[in-house]
Amino acid sequence: MGEADILRKAMGKKNPEEMAKQRTKFMAGAVKQGMTNKLAGEIFDQMETFARYGFNKSHSVAYALVSYQTAWLKSHYPVEFMAALMSHEMDDSDKVLKNINECRKQNIVILPPNVNESVAGFRAGDGKLRYGIEAVKGIGQKAVESIIEARKTKGAFESLEDFLEKIDLGSVNRRVIESLIKCGGFDFSGVARAEMLDVLEDLLKAAQTFRGTRILIRFHYLETDWESGF
Repeated sequence: MGEADILRKAMGKKNPEEMAKQRTKFMAGAVKQGMTNKLAGEIFDQMETFARYGFNKSHSVAYALVSYQTAWLKSHYPVEFMAALMSHEMDDSDKVLKNINECRKQNIVILPPNVNESVAGFRAGDGKLRYGIEAVKGIGQKAVESIIEARKTKGAFESLEDFLEKIDLGSVNRRVIESLIKCGGFDFSGVARAEMLDVLEDLLKAAQTFRGTRILIRFHYLETDWESGF
């Protein structure tokens, strides 16, 4: 049984050198058990062929069904199919590039990231594909969740300044904001990307000062209410 398992591993790893060693052992063992040398060789040849790439019938049927389903979806719902595929593979930049080229071949329009429109993954809509925020290099899941939550609770972002006032700067740091600017996340504002990058430092300071002032005002009102007995 141990030797049989060694042969199984050699087949699974498709190791030709190890398979050659196992052929010698198999042939000797088979002849010892009363099998002709020719028949033993034919049996091992079949195993060697199967080891290159072989499935049982049930496995082959399952693969065929999945292949048919994905081909049908890609043919009838190309934008939705590519959105799902690209969301699944968005952590691999090489695959993202490959899929973008596939979209171009199919004449599928890919819209750039937009802090007001994008979700974490790629999204289909109106026959077009919207680039996912989380697929942008340097932007993690926590930052994406914070952006979507702020957009949901405080409304659409009107500009970069409005964005900085609404989001949690603890979850969305400067590097994330720079990545969003560079990839086109704020192009809807009509301000040039270079200009936004130039003033980002001042805007961040202003947003932090504004937030600090709001906290002080809120604390003042809470303190007044407490002194009044409320």
